[in-house]
Amino acid sequence: FERALKMFRKGRHPGGAEIALLNLAECHLKLKDYQKAKRYAYEAIEAAKEGRAWGTHAYQVLAEIDLAQDYNQQALEYLEKSLEIAQKREMGREPMIFLLMGKCLHRLSRPQEALDHFLLALDHCSGQGNKFFLPDCHYELSEFYKAQGNFQKALEHFTAFYKAKETILQDAADYKRNALEVFYHTESLKHDMEFQEKQNL
Repeated sequence: FERALKMFRKGRHPGGAEIALLNLAECHLKLKDYQKAKRYAYEAIEAAKEGRAWGTHAYQVLAEIDLAQDYNQQALEYLEKSLEIAQKREMGREPMIFLLMGKCLHRLSRPQEALDHFLLALDHCSGQGNKFFLPDCHYELSEFYKAQGNFQKALEHFTAFYKAKETILQDAADYKRNALEVFYHTESLKHDMEFQEKQNL
């Protein structure tokens, strides 16, 4: 990503620099090098031009960096900024932002607000047919209810989490299988056409 960033900065694709910076921020977040992660996330915000989508992701990354260090109030402020941009741009990132906000609020001992945000995330996924974030929604709700001592609800959401995860994995397997079938069929047709051309010579 460092090499990609240098190339983007030299070239004519400034949008690529934002993506490279965000990837570097996320890499350093996973490595728990929070200082570097934050630096790259701030640089991504600076690199973002007015109206581009990446601003919301950069603020989300900043929030995740603060969450990892238990700076929950600061993380919540970054997420509010991220949500504001996401809603203006109709980007579909709202479910993940709501989930992270729910985590912050739960850690800040604001359980009802946390639950409201987890349910908002679930509603967004269900309403928009967004299966990708659905397992995360059910997992966070399961963890929330477990912490509240409501083990029946926790189990319901954990079961839903498992089913949603299985569906995504099955869809991915079906997609790969279909792609292989298309590739095989295409190659077979090419071979038949080449054979036919040779026969016609």
